[in-house]
Amino acid sequence: MMVILGWVGTILYIVNHAYLSLYSQWRRDVYYLGNLLAASALVVSSSAIQSWQAVAINGFWAIISLLMLASVSLRALAFGSRRAQVLMSGVVAIAVVAVIKSPDQLWNALNWIAAVIFALAYLMFCTDKMRPRHTSSPI
Repeated sequence: MMVILGWVGTILYIVNHAYLSLYSQWRRDVYYLGNLLAASALVVSSSAIQSWQAVAINGFWAIISLLMLASVSLRALAFGSRRAQVLMSGVVAIAVVAVIKSPDQLWNALNWIAAVIFALAYLMFCTDKMRPRHTSSPI
């Protein structure tokens, strides 16, 4: 059952991304509801298999999507690409130190780097620092 739930969440993410990318009249509530449902499905299925990076990233997406659906302003969390580069560099530096101390943690470190970068990108999108291809609908 958890495998099916994970695939449903993954497919919903893909469909939702296609909706945002291909439909010029996209609606923010439809987009964020799709992300909330996909993220929630993947949090549950990832928890069942103890994939904690996936739980973290999808939990983050679920929370941000819920806040966007509730029209909570995320402007206080907004940051530009320069600050994102600094944050990403910091995460990579921490991961490098962790791998130097324990080389068997390479894959774990790479997974956490990907999760943090993905979360930062989504936060930048939600705070209008990144725009979808079609910008006719306000974020």
